[in-house]
Amino acid sequence: MAETEKSDQNHQCSDIQVAELVELQTTPEENAKLLRKIDLTLMPVMCACYMLQLLDKLTLNFSSQLGLTQDLNLHGSQYSWTSSIFYFGYLVWTWPSSWLVVRLPLGKYLAGTVLVWGIILMFHGACNNFGGFMAVRFLLGAAEAAVAPGFALIA
Repeated sequence: MAETEKSDQNHQCSDIQVAELVELQTTPEENAKLLRKIDLTLMPVMCACYMLQLLDKLTLNFSSQLGLTQDLNLHGSQYSWTSSIFYFGYLVWTWPSSWLVVRLPLGKYLAGTVLVWGIILMFHGACNNFGGFMAVRFLLGAAEAAVAPGFALIA
């Protein structure tokens, strides 16, 4: 019994010390300066990432005009499925990503996810059949699912 009381006292003491460290006194000028710094550094990077992800979705349409369907030997509704499978990956990974984004360091998780997204995007060039292209599109959707909730937490 004495050990649990001692543990509780140590836990309460550490909580008080952490609370004292976390309490910051900032002026409105310092807050404005910090907000401006965030707006000038993070917002352009976030907007560029969103833009690149939008361009990825549009590029699939352009590539079909440039011979993607012939190169991958797509028949019937296979081309439609290559677009749809992206959103299945997005839906599958949205919940785990939202859970991870609040459990892991946000900056590191987003940086890793965007890096993985870029690597998966490069794998599109290595696809030479329908199955491989579907796998890459599914993984691309899963990698992109972390960006919107992560950026919402930042902004």
